Amino acid sequence: MNDINDYIGKIICGDCLDVLRQLPDESIDGIATDPPYELTSGKNSKKGFMGKEWDGTGIAFNVDLWRECLRVLKPGAHLAAFGGTRTYHRMVCAIEDSGFEVRDMIEWIYACLDKDTEILTKRGFLSFNEMQS
Repeated sequence: MNDINDYIGKIICGDCLDVLRQLPDESIDGIATDPPYELTSGKNSKKGFMGKEWDGTGIAFNVDLWRECLRVLKPGAHLAAFGGTRTYHRMVCAIEDSGFEVRDMIEWIYACLDKDTEILTKRGFLSFNEMQS
């Protein structure tokens, strides 16, 4: 694929760095990506989320990846990259080191509530069920 129009409306399978390197400079309007979260730990240092090896590749922390993303983006275009809550900071450092200006961040804050969950209130800790009444 030599022309950017060859990519429009298609799903391109391949190594992201290899595919990005084929794209012309300043040819992309925006990037939204959800790379592996790199949730590696301890004995399973090669395995990440749910023990899957694809989550421990290091690609989200690879400055060369983000440098290629910056190269293909048109001036003024934005990058939205999702990351895991424990590893997001490392990904953002790689993005910034590649030349991006980090302007803002959107966080998805979630919680699991059940009958045993306690929440600190003005009246002290109350169970989630007590807060409903």
